[in-house]
Amino acid sequence: MRVPKFNRSAVVMMAVLFFQSAVAQQKITAEDKNAAIQSIAKQIAANYIYPEKGGQIASHIQTANFKGEFNKATTWQEFDELVTTELKSFSQDGHLYVKHNPDVVKDLKNPGMTEESKGHIYGETSPQTAMIQESKVLDGNIGYMKITAISIRKNNLHELYDAMNKMQGTKAMVIDLRDNGGGGSEVGAVLESFFLPDATPTLQFTKRDGNFTIDSTVSWLKEKKYEKPVYIIVNRKTASAAEAFAFVLQQNSRAKIVGERSAGAAYMNSWYAVDDENFVSVSTAAPSIPGKNISWELSGLQPDIKVKKGDALDVALREAAKA
Repeated sequence: MRVPKFNRSAVVMMAVLFFQSAVAQQKITAEDKNAAIQSIAKQIAANYIYPEKGGQIASHIQTANFKGEFNKATTWQEFDELVTTELKSFSQDGHLYVKHNPDVVKDLKNPGMTEESKGHIYGETSPQTAMIQESKVLDGNIGYMKITAISIRKNNLHELYDAMNKMQGTKAMVIDLRDNGGGGSEVGAVLESFFLPDATPTLQFTKRDGNFTIDSTVSWLKEKKYEKPVYIIVNRKTASAAEAFAFVLQQNSRAKIVGERSAGAAYMNSWYAVDDENFVSVSTAAPSIPGKNISWELSGLQPDIKVKKGDALDVALREAAKA
């Protein structure tokens, strides 16, 4: 039977996913796991933002392996899950994790890939992750945007532009970042640039060696900025780059935060190949407000309007209606 072109593509995609899943489920040996643990420990010790803590984490994961904490893992998927749980539990750092993905490992081993391209561009999200789930104007002329991931790339900027254009003319705007695990931008702080003046310093990223870089809003954005009041909803699953965006606007008195304390996952992470199958994410830079030692690592964002019970969206909309 002749398969239509669309269905053939779907069949190929399903076959690729099935192959990747099958590879992840392949049986692994004790030697495989031991070698992986040594490589993971080495990458953490060599690259973690704080050398002393990195050494402690590396020693701990080696000790856990020696004690047989990962013995029951028979596949890479099981192994990565167990090691990730151990790393996060000991370090209290949500950016430490191990994942099985041979395609990502292949890219990481590409000599042409710069350090700045490893991991923190995409963070916890895939580069294919949709960014904006909803953008609409609600009753009372309140703009509403649901951002599910911070996934800004050159080829999807038009989606952000279209969504922000819908917001123009509204009396206030609500940005919903609940359950947004973060991500990143390959084109700079363009989202912040819709709300802050050009060349506004946003975050300072301090590296392991004490050197730092400072991100600023972009000057090339030609779209109209949004100048009306902004309310950002967060919860305990709002993390990483999503927290960074909300934090920057809050610190610049450009938005009010509504909801619960956020996850407190501030560090910038980079990815390093463990072997030909797996990679480890390591925290490699600590963000803060430029010139100040102010960050949301561990503490999370503190809402201006706390909502412990009830619907934070309803609260944000009521506040926006008063604007």
